[in-house]
Parts: sequence; C-alpha cells; structure tokens
Amino acid sequence: YPADKPFAAESVRLLNRLLESEADLNVAYAALIAFGHLQHPECVPAAVRIAGHADPDIRYGVAFSLAGQDDPRAIDT
Repeated sequence: YPADKPFAAESVRLLNRLLESEADLNVAYAALIAFGHLQHPECVPAAVRIAGHADPDIRYGVAFSLAGQDDPRAIDT
C-alpha cells in the first residue's frame, strides 16, 4: 500500500471492528469518512453492508467511503 499511508491496513481493521459494534452514529460516520480518506480495498465490504442505513449522514458516509473505489461492489452500491 502507498508509503504515505503506512498503517492503512491496521487502521481499516480497527475501523471495521468499530463499525460492527458502534451505536453512536457520529462515531460510525467518522469511521466511514476515514474509510474514504484511506481508500483501502478492505473498506468496501463494511461500507456496502450498511449502505441502506436509515440515517442520511451514514448513507453519505458510505458514499464518501466508496467514491473512487474500483471494486464492483462499491460501484453497484
């Protein structure tokens, strides 16, 4: 992964665990925005999984996190 993001994989794993258990929508939103900045392929499954969330901010976070990804799941979502 790019040298300017040396801990991206570790960050993605942490953020994925956070999204699985976090009830606070602000924290979940922040994690999705972080996904968007990381642009790591491992961000896609978690973002796709919550794409239909009822909260519009979470849906925006999903869209932000998937923008620029070339994974077919991200494009379909």
